[in-house]
Amino acid sequence: MLAVGVAVLSGVGEMPRAVVCSLVLVFVLLVAAVGAALLALRPVVPKTGLDSELVGEVTPLRGVTVVSGRRIERRLETRRLHVLARLADRKLRSVRIAVDLVLSALLVAGMGLLSGFIFN
Repeated sequence: MLAVGVAVLSGVGEMPRAVVCSLVLVFVLLVAAVGAALLALRPVVPKTGLDSELVGEVTPLRGVTVVSGRRIERRLETRRLHVLARLADRKLRSVRIAVDLVLSALLVAGMGLLSGFIFN
């Protein structure tokens, strides 16, 4: 779509101004959508590192009973689940932004095509 737009913009001299503005806006939105999609493809890692967040500090436990050991294990699993939920939230937010940008670029492209028919 970007290549077609560049080919169309090469003949800007006889095009109405509204069509040219909408095409430029489409290009900007598409470039932003590609950037957001590439960000969504990039692996998401916590700022402190995946090992330190998911594993934490491993300390030898002395005198731990079975019940307290289960509590500690449950607390660690809850922490891991929180970390993974935050990472998934960040990933889905970037995917949502990429989809929104693509949809708005398609909307503006449609408006540009319609205005091209109206002004000609």
